[in-house]
Amino acid sequence: MSRVRLCVLGSGSGGNSSWLSLPARNGPIECLVDAGLSPRAVRERLKVRGVNSVAPAAILVTHADTDHWRSTWGRLVARLGIRVIARRAHHGELAAAGVPRDRLVELKPERELEIVPGVRVRGAIAPHDELGSTALRIDTDHGSVAWLTDLGRATPAVLELARHSDLLAIESNYCPELQRASRRPAFLKARIMGGRGHLSNEQCLDAVDAIEREGRPRQVVLLHLSRECNHPTRIRELWRARAGDRWRRVVVSSQTHPTPMLTVTASAAIDEHATLFAPP
Repeated sequence: MSRVRLCVLGSGSGGNSSWLSLPARNGPIECLVDAGLSPRAVRERLKVRGVNSVAPAAILVTHADTDHWRSTWGRLVARLGIRVIARRAHHGELAAAGVPRDRLVELKPERELEIVPGVRVRGAIAPHDELGSTALRIDTDHGSVAWLTDLGRATPAVLELARHSDLLAIESNYCPELQRASRRPAFLKARIMGGRGHLSNEQCLDAVDAIEREGRPRQVVLLHLSRECNHPTRIRELWRARAGDRWRRVVVSSQTHPTPMLTVTASAAIDEHATLFAPP
């Protein structure tokens, strides 16, 4: 059976990268969403999940911050001809980080781009710092994934992009109580919480609720937890209080360990190894 398979290899301020196997009409392809882990770390973490990966056909980049693009990928992209797909606003930073200009592919907001026959991607601009981040939706004939990270806030365009997806990956960056109590400088707290930084746990769940009013994602993966200002137990308590049984289909990603391998189809998303994954 043709299936979309996903593994979040690492997610957080120390580096973000996720692996996707996508069923295309001429055979499956492998892609990365962001490349904030080194090529070696990507290979090693895939091996933990039983995958001996070849070079990805493409890397989808949400934005070019150093925790989403590691400069060591530039040489591999050049040598193997990997396509790097990003909004034009980020092309300059990616080129400065070593990506050859002829390997950069523009993803235009609200316009569908066919990666290969049977695999399509769309994007929407999300407010995040000066240049914004790109919310992504990857569609195949056998299932779809919405990818929402470094949002600042969940705009109508971002929410619309994610509706009716089969799997929703969305950031749940910080607990407001821990953020306010932290020793971080005031300017950093203001940046993170000011609508152009990250989503709090509550804002994340609000966004999931809005997306699920019209079609429920079969599984939710939570991304980019702050090591200093968040904890899986905080998220678990919030979801259990507000979302009840929906917590059972939530997977919490980790900075240091890959998630279980998730299998997505147009009718279901099945965690092959566990119902809930929380970082060790």
